[in-house]
Amino acid sequence: MGNYVLISTIINISATLLISIILIRKKYRVRALTLFIFLYLIGQILGYGLGVDILKAVIPSSSHPESGATYQVITSTVFPLILAFIIEDIYGYRDGSRREELNYKFFIRTMLLVLILIGILQFLALPKLLDYILLVLAIALGGIGLNKKLQKG
Repeated sequence: MGNYVLISTIINISATLLISIILIRKKYRVRALTLFIFLYLIGQILGYGLGVDILKAVIPSSSHPESGATYQVITSTVFPLILAFIIEDIYGYRDGSRREELNYKFFIRTMLLVLILIGILQFLALPKLLDYILLVLAIALGGIGLNKKLQKG
């Protein structure tokens, strides 16, 4: 069973990196995907190096002993991807000039990031007040993003 988890981990990480590199070579969102590769590799190094299960791409499964592995796509892949796009929105340059104001996509992506953070925090024994504060923040960010989008279009 240990070999299955190891092979699944190698295949999962390799496929994620391969897809990212192919998209970069096709000139699709190069800065964001380069940042994603950096964040993804840092997350995997921290996950496997320090034993932080929530950052690992594949962990041994206790609920599915027949397959032996559980894939953590949201925390290992989607979270760094959204974070990379958010960072690109904040510090991104288009056509050689700095954007004057934040795009509505920044607020929508930040809302998604906050919602993912709320989901992750459900595994920890923290006060529910923190969940409510983050939920209000997510609703506010979504509202601002929607308002900006409606004003733009």
